[in-house]
Amino acid sequence: MTAETERQRVKKSTPSSALILLDLLAFPRSFSSSTMSSMGGGVRPELMEEVKLYRNPREREKYDNQAELFAVINTLQCLEKAYIKDSVSPKEYTAHCSKLLVQYKAAFKQVGEQF
Repeated sequence: MTAETERQRVKKSTPSSALILLDLLAFPRSFSSSTMSSMGGGVRPELMEEVKLYRNPREREKYDNQAELFAVINTLQCLEKAYIKDSVSPKEYTAHCSKLLVQYKAAFKQVGEQF
């Protein structure tokens, strides 16, 4: 079944307010300014501009280091959840957790005195 056929099937059985959300989530290529207009309001070009998080290489490095630390913490949390659900064996959990803790220590040193 093609995406267009699936879209037509879903449109027949779905209220119109949910269709906009469905277009955004399931069919991202079909998102257009007409979808924006139907959501209440026109396209505002000033909201479509790129936003820079940093002004210089030092700030970029700071944000990259913080992102790396966040990724390691997030991965540790997901590993713990998987272990609690018994999706990961204790042996695998110990090995991966040890590796992630080493990565955490290194990433935390990179972040430095910000915390």
